[in-house]
Amino acid sequence: MDAKKFIFIADWWMSPELWLKRPVSEKDYISFFKKNNMTRLMDILEYKAKAGVKIYILLYYECSIAIKLNSKHTQDTLEKLHKNIMVTRHPTDKLDLMWSHHEKLVIIDQGIGYVGGLDLCWGRYDTNEHPIYEAPNSEKKYFYPFIDYSNARICDFTNVENYLVESVPRESCPRMPWHDVHLRLIGPAVNDISRHFIERWNHARFEDRSKSSLNIKSSTILLKTKRRSILKKDSILNSIIDSTVKMEKDKIESPKKKL
Repeated sequence: MDAKKFIFIADWWMSPELWLKRPVSEKDYISFFKKNNMTRLMDILEYKAKAGVKIYILLYYECSIAIKLNSKHTQDTLEKLHKNIMVTRHPTDKLDLMWSHHEKLVIIDQGIGYVGGLDLCWGRYDTNEHPIYEAPNSEKKYFYPFIDYSNARICDFTNVENYLVESVPRESCPRMPWHDVHLRLIGPAVNDISRHFIERWNHARFEDRSKSSLNIKSSTILLKTKRRSILKKDSILNSIIDSTVKMEKDKIESPKKKL
């Protein structure tokens, strides 16, 4: 919510409808569109995009026969929200069955970065208690609502666009807990994470720019690398670029000062 200019996200799987405030009820979901009641990931991204923040999202383009992530649903849902939300899926070669993009990054204004093992998707939310059951209640208010009540050992996620349907019945099946680690970084280290994202974005965009299935738009979305981090003027903040270059220059010149 504090982003002023840019949000970079790289993910293996991303669920636009993911609820960020728990517990959530059917009533909460029905009223999500009311002012200042943004409970889903897509609501936050749309709000920031309308405020002028440029949002770049890089997703793993899965082999749909083997994996039911439906990254096309994610791309279509997010890009329809606002023109400032740009999504790239990679790779497009369906022969790439032996590997996947598995990074999970969130970078805010190139000054705050999150790295680790947590996707912004269904099935990752949990508490320290790791409960395996959440009983039905009359209010239908849950920490694990709808599709997020899941157990991949019983039934993996399918038809993820139908997120209002439980993955397994909570009356009779346990959920599978999730334990993972994520890290928040601030300061100069985030420049390196930002450069890494930019290089991945460049690779995906230039490799796939001729693929009509990706609906690649004009080159304004393509990021141009120079001195390892400089981008097109209509893509990324020049002042951040300048500060990054200055930081690298200081590193180069500092040994001379010591000598």
